[in-house]
Amino acid sequence: MELELSHPYDAGIEQVPDGFLCETNILEKNAPLGSRNARVKELTRDDSCRV
Repeated sequence: MELELSHPYDAGIEQVPDGFLCETNILEKNAPLGSRNARVKELTRDDSCRV
C-alpha cells in the first residue's frame, strides 16, 4: 500500500522546519491538548534535517 499526502504551507521550504523547531510553537500546540509543565529538553537543527 502506498500513501501520499500533500499539505500546503504559507511559507517557503526553509521556513517550514523552523516552525516545527520553535519552542514557543511547540508549547502553544501542546497547551490545548492539556499538556501542563511541558518543556523542550533539546532543540537543535543541523544539516541532517534539511530537505
